[in-house]
Amino acid sequence: MRGRKDFNKQGKLGMETIYEDFHLHIGYYESVYDLEAIAFKRKGIHIWDIYFEPNQYDKVIAGIEKKEYLNPFGYKIMAVPVQELTYKDGAQRFEQWLKENDLI
Repeated sequence: MRGRKDFNKQGKLGMETIYEDFHLHIGYYESVYDLEAIAFKRKGIHIWDIYFEPNQYDKVIAGIEKKEYLNPFGYKIMAVPVQELTYKDGAQRFEQWLKENDLI
């Protein structure tokens, strides 16, 4: 895709160089929905990047292809400036993002 940056283990933007060795799964499971995103903690700074793969759910989001892409986790939908991201906080932020993008 044009404009997409793929972060993969072969590239100089590899996960092992920018993210800690742990991650957090966050989701939205209300009503008929079963949507998940994944958060990675950046090394050396208090920021968590959250990724979502809309194609996994047959979702279309206008303009998302311009965002950074982390294969196979999806597009970076937000960066959260916090030392420790809790599941509750991540899920609330993910839900808000889903609403803002008319996915729920």
